Amino acid sequence: MEDALDMQFVRTLRCPASGQTLSFFPGQSPFLATLPARETADWTGVLVCADGLSFYPVRGGVPVLLPEELRSVRDGASGEA
Repeated sequence: MEDALDMQFVRTLRCPASGQTLSFFPGQSPFLATLPARETADWTGVLVCADGLSFYPVRGGVPVLLPEELRSVRDGASGEA
């Protein structure tokens, strides 16, 4: 499987915590700046919530939409933004 996501698939995804739509940002996006590099080394992108305040990792082309994986843009911490 390629690391890129099918954009038609991404359009169907919603944040499990808030129900917001998600947008895919490939590669090492600015959203990862607040997180330690060792934590994000295997990330191939992020899925960002519509409000731009939180995001989920994409690892090896697979979205990880678990509540404990939700990160805040403000501080990079786990948990709801």
